[in-house]
Amino acid sequence: PNGLLYNAAITVNTAFETRRGEVEIGISGVANAAQIHQLLLQTLRAQKAVLLDPAPEVLLLKIGQEEQRFALRFWVR
Repeated sequence: PNGLLYNAAITVNTAFETRRGEVEIGISGVANAAQIHQLLLQTLRAQKAVLLDPAPEVLLLKIGQEEQRFALRFWVR
């Protein structure tokens, strides 16, 4: 039963210096999606741990009646 474990390649994710993070957030109320996008991107870029290359991303996932959902994707060291 352990043969697969002993013979398979194992990737140790903690061995890499950088890691990708993703956070999904919702902004409630009526607001300009473009302004929120810019604010979130500026906030990501201002964080010391967030790498600028590859560049952080802010994606608009959903515009609803009660909230707008965004995904923040970034790499950290």
